[in-house]
Amino acid sequence: MGRELVRPHQTLNVTTAGRRRRLTQASEASGHPCRLPRIVTLRGHDYRLES
Repeated sequence: MGRELVRPHQTLNVTTAGRRRRLTQASEASGHPCRLPRIVTLRGHDYRLES
């Protein structure tokens, strides 16, 4: 049908990238970059928030 299926891990990557982008924008807008958490990838396992 001409459409490729998005694999679950790609969906997670896109979602996480969007959240990282929004956190970065909020950090820049606040003027306090170290006060907002970062999303850290634990390769092969999961993600976690670090402050």
